[in-house]
Amino acid sequence: MKLIATIKRLATAVAALSVIAVAQGVTAQTFIKAQTASPGAGAYLATVGFDKVVAAHTDFKMQINASQTVTKSMIVLGRGEIDISSLVIAQTTNMREQKAMYSKLADAPELAANLRSIFSFSAGAFHFITYAGSGIETLEDIKGKKVYLGPPSGAASKVSRELIEIATGYTPDEDYEGVLLGWGAGAQAMTDRQVDVFVRPAPLGGAIVQQFGLSNEFRLLGLSDEALALPEMQAKFVNGNTQGLIPAGTYKGQVNGDTDVSTLSFWLVMGSSPATSDETIYTMTKALWENLDEFHETAPLLKETTRDTAFTMMNAPLHLGAYRYYKEAGFDIPEDLVPPEAG
Repeated sequence: MKLIATIKRLATAVAALSVIAVAQGVTAQTFIKAQTASPGAGAYLATVGFDKVVAAHTDFKMQINASQTVTKSMIVLGRGEIDISSLVIAQTTNMREQKAMYSKLADAPELAANLRSIFSFSAGAFHFITYAGSGIETLEDIKGKKVYLGPPSGAASKVSRELIEIATGYTPDEDYEGVLLGWGAGAQAMTDRQVDVFVRPAPLGGAIVQQFGLSNEFRLLGLSDEALALPEMQAKFVNGNTQGLIPAGTYKGQVNGDTDVSTLSFWLVMGSSPATSDETIYTMTKALWENLDEFHETAPLLKETTRDTAFTMMNAPLHLGAYRYYKEAGFDIPEDLVPPEAG
């Protein structure tokens, strides 16, 4: 009898707390599963900024699993096992065509068909970093050196390798030693001087790069005018990539910080899948655009997400929920982004 009485008292207490919570305007939130890149990366900042707005203005809240390889998260997203992940624009095409890192994934085309877009965002630029005093002043000087290219199965390592080959003609294991490690291990290798050059796609001015100038001097290696003019290099400025600049004065401790550095900049897409309900994505998309200033406050590069850039380089159809919002809000939606579910 005492046990029954105790259970009744606990039930009464829980009910009372629920009434108080409702009276104070506290509501239970529905959790949305998300994966993103390592802290400080453009994909991470955009995901955190999106969640900040969504959590503040809706009943949804993201459970963010960070430090993931985005190209792998795209597979999980295509399977409907998570709700939100960034989409690497070039790799969306490769997944669809079962190429590159997806060449051995039997159901890659089917998974790509399940990718849906929400909005585009500027994610940063490729930084080629070496310490001052390394004797490396241009990309041509990396011959015979150790170069960290990125994670083994990520899109970044592929792009790093291609940029170096176009700009110099060098290939890994023949002209230089290409090092493939996770982002954290790669940064530690650079800190410990175990590699000579660290290649990192990162937001401009971000801590990912600035950390190397806190107690040391470093140099950013740029793409020369001659390399930029090559047809092969010009062909890289598609599928989410654009020719970009790291402006002079962006970083402290940069020995060549008085000049602009030419590089490759890139955009990503915030993505979902049809497995996530239309109403959920509609509500989240509406919250973003009706509170865009709060999204912009998360990081400077997110200010490039505007009504005019909402669909920049996007190459997966819109999620039906996002499509519904954009139609209601009067956005000019490209025909190729209309979701097949729209009928």
